[in-house]
Amino acid sequence: YIHHIPEEEQPGVHVRTINGKVLSDDEMLEHYISLVKKYGNLTARYRNAICLVLDEEHIYEAMEESMASEPFILTSVPHAFRKEGFPLDSISLDIKTGKYYYDLPGNGLDQVAVEEGFLSFFKEKMKMMVHSSEQLQFENKNTYTYKRATIEDIDELVRTRLVVLRAANQLSEHVDMLQVEKESYDYYKKALVSGEHVAYLVYDGDIFIGAGGVSFYQVMPTYHNPSGKKAYIMNMYTDPKYRRQGIAMHTLDLLVKDAKEKGIEQISLEATDVGRPLYEKYGFVAMECEMEL
Repeated sequence: YIHHIPEEEQPGVHVRTINGKVLSDDEMLEHYISLVKKYGNLTARYRNAICLVLDEEHIYEAMEESMASEPFILTSVPHAFRKEGFPLDSISLDIKTGKYYYDLPGNGLDQVAVEEGFLSFFKEKMKMMVHSSEQLQFENKNTYTYKRATIEDIDELVRTRLVVLRAANQLSEHVDMLQVEKESYDYYKKALVSGEHVAYLVYDGDIFIGAGGVSFYQVMPTYHNPSGKKAYIMNMYTDPKYRRQGIAMHTLDLLVKDAKEKGIEQISLEATDVGRPLYEKYGFVAMECEMEL
């Protein structure tokens, strides 16, 4: 943007394209020097813009003053040095010293203001995104139904257990799961009544979209766990179409709270690569002192 020249002579976005013609370096110098000769030494600045595209519904644009470069002077006498592709730099003077930028340490326009402008833009949009995400998760907690399962839900629990196992192990519908189905039924029938297991089923209306369960057991008391009580979280699942909406996080939180209400402080789980970031965000850490046979 060049100050104090008519709007029709402003270079606009494409400083190299004038009246529809893409100029060479020499032609650019000739054009901008002619403007200086016509209007006298001119004060100019590079106005920058940014467009952040997250998806079709979330597009953010900005062309703030904080993103513009420091003002500089355009002169009609080119510097002896010229960098190919950047002809305007050779007729740009520092507004404070009147010297060519090529003669100053750093050989270029001060980008601090520009960078701070872009940084402020991203900070603002990130804050909006976090707020939107938290709001979405809050809305989802009220939109979706998180049902604590009872013995009356045993058929649904077994059915959804098979859904989870097929998804986790990438099993087709043709793989025989009759034995697992029977054992799961027997487990739920006993554990739900005794209180050894708590499960949640998540629904969008009548559609099953997620699940999670926690099993309670006891080992010998230890120094770090005098009660010997432990909890193991398993069967965590969210339908792929509903992921990244906070469903798994809310289900996990319900299960952990159930365990802590029983006085259990040692809570563990087995994490897949997909689920690990969620569990780490919640506060789970990897264990290094256990082995398996």
